[in-house]
Amino acid sequence: MNALLHFRVHGNPNHPALLMLHGFMGRGEAFGPVMPFLESHFYLVMPDLPGHGKSLFKTLPVDSRPQNFTQVGEMVLGVMDALGLETFFLYGYSMGGRVAQQVCLLAPDRVRHLILESASPGIIDISERNARQAKDHCLLEGIVDSQDFYEFLVRWHRMPLFCTLADASLLSGLMASKRKNDVSELCQALKIMGVGNHEGFGPALAGLRTPTTYLYGEKDEKYATEAAKAADMIPGLRVISFPNASHNIHIQFPGEVAKAIIRTRSGPA
Repeated sequence: MNALLHFRVHGNPNHPALLMLHGFMGRGEAFGPVMPFLESHFYLVMPDLPGHGKSLFKTLPVDSRPQNFTQVGEMVLGVMDALGLETFFLYGYSMGGRVAQQVCLLAPDRVRHLILESASPGIIDISERNARQAKDHCLLEGIVDSQDFYEFLVRWHRMPLFCTLADASLLSGLMASKRKNDVSELCQALKIMGVGNHEGFGPALAGLRTPTTYLYGEKDEKYATEAAKAADMIPGLRVISFPNASHNIHIQFPGEVAKAIIRTRSGPA
């Protein structure tokens, strides 16, 4: 079986598999900072989500292009099928965290532990969901050249979500990586994978017995609130906060994030 998504693997295939899903404007290689801490513990599988990296809509056969969030989850599972990996640990950051929740709902018996970083469980209210969908659909409007996209990225990283990156040397690397994206592909990705494009996952996840851990940065007020919402909905959810971190913790504190992931191998603390 061939996977439709481009992916990278690292580590020993005899180790437990860890499927890692990146955020909006990222790609599998965005987990580079945390990889060295994990390779001796896991077999790492890092796909590029649709519209990102080398998993472009325009390179997929027309009849294989995902039309909804569920189909994206199925494409991710297709990567694991192609590798012959029946069970796996599952890590998702931001948008990738929502895809990870969809994957878990599609195949709960395959997921040994679900680990979410700064990821919303979705929007329950339909009117709020529709409003968010409309907002995301016009997020990238007016970007016609690389300079426009650069200016968009500057504004993007000035959001409170990224407050601890404002003066950090990490920011230039993040910006350079995200500038590699094709804006038209990102627009298509948002139409399918935006937070307004799926039902809230919390109630469905609450009905599973999949061990789940949620990581958030204390300086990221929005996702501190999302973590609290998730804890209210999902029984037994383990929540871990990271002082002095904002949205993308795995970039800022890769060693500490790796320790949290490694601990899931032995079950809840």
